[in-house]
Amino acid sequence: MAALLVKLFLITILISLSYFLGSYTHVFSHSAAPLQVLPHPSHCLQLNSTTHLPISPPLHFEPLHTLTLPQQSSKKLPFLFKFCPNSFTNYLPCHDPSLEKNFSVERFFHRERHCPGRRVKCLVPKPVGYKRPFEWPKSKDYAWFRNVPFKKLTVSKKSQNWVRLEGDRLFFPGGGTSFPMGAKGYVDLIKKVVPLKSGKLRTALDIGCGVASFGAALMNYDILTMSIAPRDIHEAQVQFALER
Repeated sequence: MAALLVKLFLITILISLSYFLGSYTHVFSHSAAPLQVLPHPSHCLQLNSTTHLPISPPLHFEPLHTLTLPQQSSKKLPFLFKFCPNSFTNYLPCHDPSLEKNFSVERFFHRERHCPGRRVKCLVPKPVGYKRPFEWPKSKDYAWFRNVPFKKLTVSKKSQNWVRLEGDRLFFPGGGTSFPMGAKGYVDLIKKVVPLKSGKLRTALDIGCGVASFGAALMNYDILTMSIAPRDIHEAQVQFALER
């Protein structure tokens, strides 16, 4: 027991001496002459408010490579595809409502696109009397009936105000299956929870777009909407969206 006490006493003395020696060295270093600060070499970065290295050269956005385009030939290239018959005006590839009856309704298999064995290789013709569409923003509300000469939607969706026929024009009141108050009223509800006017929201995706009334309403907020119809259940629905 006595030997253990002697060891502890010696260890305490050594620790104390180390502490006092360190303190003495620290005080001595502060009392000595201040160190001379050597000048910074030219390649060192001096991070202070008065001295800075020259700013990097400005960026150049001019093209560094050029490509000479070939001269346009005066010879007309042969046209690979002919126009389809007029009955193909509203044709969509691999989508034929008359074929749906041949497929199972289980898991909506009949709603998928089914490409027939014979592929159509022709250009879809414009409707007879096709006119240049209205320019935006008038196209949001109107389209020429000759450009989309189908009345089915004006009848089947009459109660939902998708589209109405007024003389030689189609008028889009902004209604839809999901918009009992119209697309504008629906957007007004969204504004209460989504900052549409802030400019932070720039793009939107509308799947199952109908006649694209929702995307047209969002244009007032500088929001670009990609309007997608997975399939054209109603006659000429996709063409209505394209005209707008």
